[in-house]
Amino acid sequence: MVKNKNVRLGIILVCIALSLVALWPTFKFYGLSNDDKAKMRESAEGTKELNDLQGKSINLGLDLKGGIHLVLEADVVTLFENLVKTKDNEFVRIFEKAAAEYRTDQESNFAGVLENHFSEAGLPMINYWGEKHKDDAGVVRFLNDEAKDAVDRAQSIIRNRVDQFGVSEPTIQKQGDHRIIVELPGIDDPVIAKNLIQQTALLEFKLLRDPQDAGNIFERLDTYFARIDTLNAQKMTTDSITNAAKDTAKLSGLSAELLKPESDTATTDTAAVQSGNKPFTQYIIGQQIGQTGYDFYVAAQNLEFVKSLLFMKVGDRTKIKPGVQAAIGESNEILFSNKEVHEGFYAAYVVKKAAELSGAVVTEAKQDIYQGMDPGMAGRPIVTLKMTPDGSKRWAVVTGANINKRIAVVLDDKVQSAPNIIEKISGGNTQITGMDNMEEAKSLAIALRAGSLPAPVHIIEERTIGPSLGADSIDSGKLAFWVAFIVVAIAMIVYYRNSGGVADMALVLNVLFLMGILTGFGFTLTLPGIAGMILTMGMAVDANVLIYERIREEIRLGKTVRASIETGFSKAFVTILDANLTTFGTGLVLFQFGTGPIKGFALTLMIGIITTIFCGVFVTRVLMDLIYDRATTEQRISIGVDYDRIATQKV
Repeated sequence: MVKNKNVRLGIILVCIALSLVALWPTFKFYGLSNDDKAKMRESAEGTKELNDLQGKSINLGLDLKGGIHLVLEADVVTLFENLVKTKDNEFVRIFEKAAAEYRTDQESNFAGVLENHFSEAGLPMINYWGEKHKDDAGVVRFLNDEAKDAVDRAQSIIRNRVDQFGVSEPTIQKQGDHRIIVELPGIDDPVIAKNLIQQTALLEFKLLRDPQDAGNIFERLDTYFARIDTLNAQKMTTDSITNAAKDTAKLSGLSAELLKPESDTATTDTAAVQSGNKPFTQYIIGQQIGQTGYDFYVAAQNLEFVKSLLFMKVGDRTKIKPGVQAAIGESNEILFSNKEVHEGFYAAYVVKKAAELSGAVVTEAKQDIYQGMDPGMAGRPIVTLKMTPDGSKRWAVVTGANINKRIAVVLDDKVQSAPNIIEKISGGNTQITGMDNMEEAKSLAIALRAGSLPAPVHIIEERTIGPSLGADSIDSGKLAFWVAFIVVAIAMIVYYRNSGGVADMALVLNVLFLMGILTGFGFTLTLPGIAGMILTMGMAVDANVLIYERIREEIRLGKTVRASIETGFSKAFVTILDANLTTFGTGLVLFQFGTGPIKGFALTLMIGIITTIFCGVFVTRVLMDLIYDRATTEQRISIGVDYDRIATQKV
C-alpha cells in the first residue's frame, strides 16, 4: 500500500514538474516589459533569444494577441500567360480581351473563358500552349490543373515563409479554387507580413550597362517622347526647373543658389527643356560615384510619373510599353531601386534584360551582420547566399568576366543593390546589401529560402486586429477566469470545509496541467478557449461534488472514514466517466466540423475533460489518502457532515 501510494504521488509530482517546465518560457516572456523586449531586439543574439522564448511560450490566438486576417487570390491570368510557349499580336489581343472579361466576374473559370474567346476567333489553343495536347479541351484541362497546383504550391510556400518568420499558430487554408485565407496572430507590423506573403521572390542577377550606354539610352527616350509628343500637355514650368535644381543640389551637397540660371544661355537652355527637347532626362539626375561611373536618380515625387511614361498597367500587372522597349532596345530594361537610396531619391538602372543567374541556384539564404572591410557597411544587415555547384561555377564565370563592372541584385523587378564586382567570386558565396534592419533582412532571407511563388497573389480582403483590442480581450478573459475560480473555490470550502480545500488544490493542479498541455503541444489559446477553461473548472468541481456527496452518504450509513472514501470514489467514478465521455464526444464533433473560435473552445474543453478526470479521480484520491491514511474508526472527516445529528438519529 505504501509503495502504491508513493508511486501515485510520484506521478503527480512528475506531471507538476513537466507542466512548470512547459510554462516557464511563458512566465519569462510575458514577465518582460516592453522596454526589456526593445533592448533585446537591438542585437541579433537578443532578437534570437526573444524569438526562441516567444516560440516556446503559450500561443495566443488572433482575438487575444492581435494580428491580421488576409484573403489572398492567386493571379491565374499571369500564370497562364507565363505558360504560353509562343505569342503573336492576335494572341495578345484575344488573351487581354478574355482577361478583361474574367476580371469582371472572377467566380468564372479563366481557362473556360479563354476557350470561348479562342474558339470565337477560330484559333486553336494548342498553337500557343504547346502541341503535346491533342485538342483545346486538353489545353483547358492542363491550365486548370496548373492553376490548382499553383494555389497548392502557393499555400505551401506561404506556410514555409510564415513558419520561418516565427508566427505562432498561423491559419493558412484554401478557400475555393484560387483563394487562400491567412491569419497571423501577434504581427506588430502588418506591412512586413504582407510583403513577405505577397513577394513573388524571383531573384535575378543582371549586369548594368556602362554609364555611357545608359546615358545614350536615356537620350533615345528623349527622342522617342519628343517624337510622339507625350509631354506636350505637361510642359515643365520655371518652378519645376527650380525644384529639379534643388533636387540636384540636395543630392550633391551643393547650394541651390549656385544652380540658379544667371545668363541668357541658361535661360535659353531652360526654354529648350520646356519646349520638349528633353522630355525624359529632365527627370533624371546623374551623380558620379567614385571610379565606378555614374548612378542615375529620380526624385521621389517624380517616380510614379516617370514609371507611367515607361510602363503601362494591364489588369493587375505592369508591362513596359512596346514603344519604350523598341527605343531602349530589346536586350535592355530599366529598373528602379526598391527604396530610396538617398533621402528623397530612387536610383534608376539600365540593365541587360537577360539575367546572368537566377534564384533557382540558391540553396541557402540567411540574415547576418556585415563584417567585411568596407567601413561604410560595418554593422549593417545583409543576406548571405550559398549556391548549387552548377550555380557556383556560373557565378564564378560571370564575376570573373566582369571585374570592375556592376551587377544588379533584382528581386521581383526591383533592384535590392548594385555592387561593383571587385574580383572573381568562387564557391558560390555572395551577399545582398541594402536592408535597413534585421527584420527586413530576415524577411528577404525567408522569401529566398522558401522559393518563389508560381503566380503572384493579391490581397482582396484584409482585417487588422490591433494589439489594444487583443489586450482588452486578455484582460476581460483574465477577470472572468479569476472571478470564476475564486467563487468556485470559496463555495467548495464553505460547503465541504477541509475537503473543499482539497478539491481546490486539485482544481489548481487541473488548471496547471491544462495550461501545460496547451503550451507543451503548441496548441493555441483563444478567447473561446478561456471560456472552455472556465467551463472546465465547473466540470472539475462537479466531479468532486459527486465524489463528496457519495462519501457523505456512506458516512451517514455509519461507515468509517477509510471505508467511506474508498466506496465514494469507486461508486462515483462510473458516473463521472460517463458524463465526461459524453461531453468529450460533443467537443470532438465541434473540433472536427467547427472553424476558428469554435475549434479553440472545443480543443480546450477536450483537454480540460482529460485533466478533470485525472485530477478529480486520481489527484483528489491521493490527497485524501495522504490526509486520512491512518484514520481511526473514531476519526471524523471534515466534509460538511453533521456528525452529532447522525449520532442522534442512530440513538
